[in-house]
Amino acid sequence: MVQPAFFYRRSSLLDQRFTPAWMAAIAMVAISALWLGFFSYKHVAYSGDLWWQFAFNAHAPRFLRASAGAAAVLLCFSIARLLRPAVHRPAQTSDAERQQVTGIVERSPVPAANLAFLADKSFLLSPHQEAFIMYAVQGRSWIAMGDPVGPETAWSELIWRFREQSDDFGGWALFYQVAPTGLPYYLDLGLTLTKLGETARVSLDGFSLAGSHRKGLRSTRNKLEKAGYRLEILSPEEAVARMDALRRISDSWLADKNSREKGFSLGRFDEGYLRRFDMAVITKDDTVVAFANLWKGADKTELSIDLMRHDPATAPTG
Repeated sequence: MVQPAFFYRRSSLLDQRFTPAWMAAIAMVAISALWLGFFSYKHVAYSGDLWWQFAFNAHAPRFLRASAGAAAVLLCFSIARLLRPAVHRPAQTSDAERQQVTGIVERSPVPAANLAFLADKSFLLSPHQEAFIMYAVQGRSWIAMGDPVGPETAWSELIWRFREQSDDFGGWALFYQVAPTGLPYYLDLGLTLTKLGETARVSLDGFSLAGSHRKGLRSTRNKLEKAGYRLEILSPEEAVARMDALRRISDSWLADKNSREKGFSLGRFDEGYLRRFDMAVITKDDTVVAFANLWKGADKTELSIDLMRHDPATAPTG
């Protein structure tokens, strides 16, 4: 029978952050140990021969050699820390860069490009300002959200620049939730692929609830309509007017799920973010009970749902 491993988490002391307080504590321990040793053996006259005396009762020579060894270890450790790659601290996005990013997103046919409007990413713009990579740094991982946004002709150079920039800081370049069309670029970079899931797309051309294979959806829709639920699409201006009601729904949903807001790869309830989008709302008796903001591609060929929340107290049953 295989016994379970109780200490299963991998960790490394050298990978931990050593704050000024930690460094001060280490220095105090080292200084205190040296003072205690010199105080204990102050009656021993120092000479060069002490370093080479080896005996069971030769405590003073052992103290000298141990102190020298500890000092050498601390010196090597300090040099290693000083020679580590600098920690990357992303610069604040300027107004000019934000305007460039906004313009690229508004021209992009990919709905997920709207994640650039979440204030949790940095941006790497292409030399001609026609494309960008949105990313965040966590430890040594440089995580790009999706493929580059913009014309594919700018992708290759932009992806390599991202890889080189992460290398400058000793980081690892990662691309999360990329499309199959961009895989050759990442393979050329020497990256490996890991499949985490799939994206479902529904073609609306000729879509219908008729037929036996749509029976379940048709039954659910009819049941909700008979219970008084209605779907409305609000413009950004109309959604702003109901933002307080949407926030109450969101807070109730988070409390019911015992969760908190996330981000990066999906939206979160932030008024500055949500006011950019049309809002699909479900109402009952003229009261909003659920909502979802809508991402639209620039060429109006693709539509996607982002943040979805409902009021648990008014959820239909059965």
